[in-house]
Amino acid sequence: IWNQNNQPPLELNEMTRTLNNIWNKHHKNSNVEVINTPFQSVTPEIKQYKIVKAENLLATLPLPRKWVIEDFLPRNIVAALIAAGGSGKSYLAMNLAISVASGGILFNKFMPSKEGKVVFISGEDDIAELQRRLHWSTSSLPKHIVERIGKNINFVDLADTFEAFTEKDRAGEVHMTNSVTNLISSIKESVGSEVDLIIVDPVSRFRGGEENLAVDTTRFVQALQMFTSQLNATVLCLHHVNKGA
Repeated sequence: IWNQNNQPPLELNEMTRTLNNIWNKHHKNSNVEVINTPFQSVTPEIKQYKIVKAENLLATLPLPRKWVIEDFLPRNIVAALIAAGGSGKSYLAMNLAISVASGGILFNKFMPSKEGKVVFISGEDDIAELQRRLHWSTSSLPKHIVERIGKNINFVDLADTFEAFTEKDRAGEVHMTNSVTNLISSIKESVGSEVDLIIVDPVSRFRGGEENLAVDTTRFVQALQMFTSQLNATVLCLHHVNKGA
């Protein structure tokens, strides 16, 4: 039951190691010799996966893709904006937020599907810098559009705090932190349970583990998918690469 409440649940071997460590520590503190470990790893039952035949898919028309911004940013996915530092990712992210919040065209080419709610989670720029960028980016817009943007964009300033979405434990395993569920709860309370776009800027301030380890990166993506599933949102995360990449 405990493991079922984890988000996401631990794998069997990881859960077994955790329980064994707890049991051994209990006996050590109680000065009792450990004779047998109570939680033995067992061979799991064979899981049957659903196999979908192509002929079943071809028999009906697929559902149309849903968009946050038509032909540019799909709905309900985890996406990434990746570029070298100083190339303008944060300004682009601000303009994406403004486009979605206002329902206005982006680059005179891409239209949002509708006016929507945006949450901008900033781990690098504080609220003062975000305010400067917001004013600069909206300075030429009509007053009624600026008012619409003001109602629909919400900022979370985490520049001066450590709020990683994943972290590595002493055993080297990467887990999702409470920051994810706490942020989701705060967003639901202040913005609502339906958010069109969540921007996370930058990835490096919120990710634990090793960037080049696939399993660590997978855990981080799973953490971002929690925002997608809980808030029906598209998550766009900004990621730096070095300028020679």
